[in-house]
Amino acid sequence: MKRILHIILATSILFACNEFDIEDQGFDLEALPESVSFNAPGDTHELEEELAEGASVTLEVEAPNGTLDDIVVNYELSGTAVFGTDYVIAGATAAGGSVTIVHDPSDVINFDHGEIVVEAIVDALTEDPETVIITLVSATKGGESVEVGRGGTSFGRSATITIVDN
Repeated sequence: MKRILHIILATSILFACNEFDIEDQGFDLEALPESVSFNAPGDTHELEEELAEGASVTLEVEAPNGTLDDIVVNYELSGTAVFGTDYVIAGATAAGGSVTIVHDPSDVINFDHGEIVVEAIVDALTEDPETVIITLVSATKGGESVEVGRGGTSFGRSATITIVDN
């Protein structure tokens, strides 16, 4: 008898769930805007890394809402470190560069992402720490603009790398 009551209860719960419509409850659901940002932990506003001369760091630029097409993301470089003297980024210039977020339909676990690899150059000078600031400025997918920053906010738009003397 107890088993029959459990079956009846489970069946009634399933039928009740099928009739629930979130729009009937007064909720207005909007999709988050497609966006790109640095992969930073939690609600961090800005990604910060420390890098010793002679070492490199890989920064991920991600499309957290996913994408069905590749996204080209443009970035600018600033800070106290000198491009070509203190650090290099393959394919970039002193002004900045771009990274492509490649859609990978076979990877359903990780966000689609592109990588910016910053390599600190070893020099013979004794220097104070210097910074490299990478700011995501624009993104396009198939000729259309994509929001920059998590969900189109300022979160995840920049990364600061501090190069320390070794």
